[in-house]
Amino acid sequence: MYGICGMLSDAIQAFDQLRDANVELDVHAWTAMIGKAALELFEEMTKSFSTRKGSHQKPMVRPNCQTFAAVLNACSHSGLVEDTLRIFDSMEAEFAVVPDLALYNSVVDALVRAGRLDEAERFIATRMTERNGVTYKTLLGACRWCGDVERAERAAKAALEFDPENASVYALLETSYAAAGRLDDKLRVRAMKQSRSQEIKKIPGRTTIEVASQVHAFVTSDEAAHRLVL
Repeated sequence: MYGICGMLSDAIQAFDQLRDANVELDVHAWTAMIGKAALELFEEMTKSFSTRKGSHQKPMVRPNCQTFAAVLNACSHSGLVEDTLRIFDSMEAEFAVVPDLALYNSVVDALVRAGRLDEAERFIATRMTERNGVTYKTLLGACRWCGDVERAERAAKAALEFDPENASVYALLETSYAAAGRLDDKLRVRAMKQSRSQEIKKIPGRTTIEVASQVHAFVTSDEAAHRLVL
């Protein structure tokens, strides 16, 4: 909870107090902190896993998909591309954890944030047997910063196949054309979006928080909390 609220020092203090008290930390406690302390804690966690492997003295702390999601997201936002690739490739080989689509998309995100768009597109084509709209929107979003129109068009076309009513795809493609100085194409996409205004939907941002075993969702500009039934 401290980490979610941005209170990193309090989160570290609470975490260290548990460790000093010799409390056996489970995968959820480690994962919560990995989201903030990233590589340092992840390496410590996986080291403890490997040293305890085969031991019956204490239960092993095995990383799960949520653990990897936290550390890959942290690496992506920190520009640690090689660490992202190394950790991703270690999932099945070292920890017997099969990456889901969200984790594959995390790798795509790390690559495009580092400007490695060729590698990202190659990763999508050769490593991913399953893809979704997020996969191609991630690639499309990076194209707008470098004016890579041809790649943007490919990504937009693929994204719309998954989600033809998503307004953000059109907006990202417009921005890509603008970055390349192709204003006629930008206006063409805008006109296309306006002609389909009844079909195209703008999805509001949303976040969730769990309180007293109930999950609540908060939507952008909404002052009320809506309980989710999961």
